Parts: sequence; structure tokens; C-alpha cells
Amino acid sequence: MAIACRIMDKILKVHTVNDYARYIGAPELHPLVSVIHYDELEHCCHSLNNYDDYALFIGDEELEELSYGQIRYTLSQHALMCVAPG
Repeated sequence: MAIACRIMDKILKVHTVNDYARYIGAPELHPLVSVIHYDELEHCCHSLNNYDDYALFIGDEELEELSYGQIRYTLSQHALMCVAPG
């Protein structure tokens, strides 16, 4: 199956939740909702993302640094991050 999302100028354009799931190699469970367990993936593709949908990320481990927009964040364990379209 072809990946529907495109990388343009090193930014991944994610149009649906399954576009992102396909990109990182996670199973597609539902056309409108995706739950991705990163700890169950063999490897994870890192990218700059531009979402056309909403996303919630729940961190189980501490992240050293995360960039969102022009701001850098340090997330602690069990952090919740929300992103909106655009």
C-alpha cells in the first residue's frame, strides 16, 4: 500500500491519522482514530510534521527535548501533548 502522506521540504504532510500510522509502520485500526504504541514498533521514523487532523501524544518516558513550532519543550514522564491542524 502506498503512503498517502508526502514529504515536501523535509516536512511530512499528514492528511489523515492513517497517513501517519503508515509512515511510521504502525497498524491501521480505524479510518478516523489511530492508537500507536511506539514501544511496540521495530523502529520509528522521525520527521517534522504538519497535521491536517488533531493528535494527542501521551509520553510514558521522559523526552530530553521536543520542538513544536518555534518553541522547544522538555517533557516529563506521563506528559500529554496535543496538536491541532496546521
